[in-house]
Amino acid sequence: MLIDLPGYGFSDKPHDYDYSIAHQADVVIEVVNALELTQCHIYGHSMGGSIAIEVAEQLRERVCKLVVSEPNFHAGGGIYSRLLVEKPEAEFISQVYDKILSNHTSPWKGSAQNAAPWAMWRGARSLIDGTTPSWMDILLNLSCSRTLIFGEQSLPDSDFQCVKQKGISVAIVPEAGR
Repeated sequence: MLIDLPGYGFSDKPHDYDYSIAHQADVVIEVVNALELTQCHIYGHSMGGSIAIEVAEQLRERVCKLVVSEPNFHAGGGIYSRLLVEKPEAEFISQVYDKILSNHTSPWKGSAQNAAPWAMWRGARSLIDGTTPSWMDILLNLSCSRTLIFGEQSLPDSDFQCVKQKGISVAIVPEAGR
């Protein structure tokens, strides 16, 4: 099952929600609980990877396998997150969001235009703020089966090497990434 988290896709886009990684993880956990799943596999990409790591930490033994692809492991966010929060939230919503969409040429444009600008900004802010312990530390300390996926073009990457050295399963998608 795929979930459109609040602020994205076809889900609600409330203004009074903070869109933090922790609260988005709470939404996934609510779905798992509502479906009365005693065991599940969790997957997340990029920001969704950080969310998936928090879900796995909270659900513990209920998660059989966690797969994350190019997640944010550390506070500071990625290039895209830092770009989004360069300006204050109100200015991003009123001026920057439309410019980003009009100049966007990647396949991510569809996702971006189906997201609330306040959700994008607040989610990016949460990635930049990070968490303690870091998502990397949480991943390394989980007991479930774990796999990290990276696109070949995103390598080399020190986090990928660290995870691999710790004995966690890794996979590389040829001709993908960045």
